[in-house]
Amino acid sequence: MKEFITQTYYDSNSTYGYRRIWKQSLKAGFKNSPDTVRRLMGKLNLKVTIYSRHTSGYSSFKGNVGKKAP
Repeated sequence: MKEFITQTYYDSNSTYGYRRIWKQSLKAGFKNSPDTVRRLMGKLNLKVTIYSRHTSGYSSFKGNVGKKAP
């Protein structure tokens, strides 16, 4: 299973997360849960770095509002 996960991960150019790899493993005939795939990917240090949810953060800045006093 580890070899399959590693091969699928690198064949996808490191863009497949555990959910997509889990779906591919079901198609390949492996019977396991998504948690198992996630745990194995954690042990193999495989994670998607291209898509990150927390890159921008929240910013309420809307520019300079109003006029400055002389």
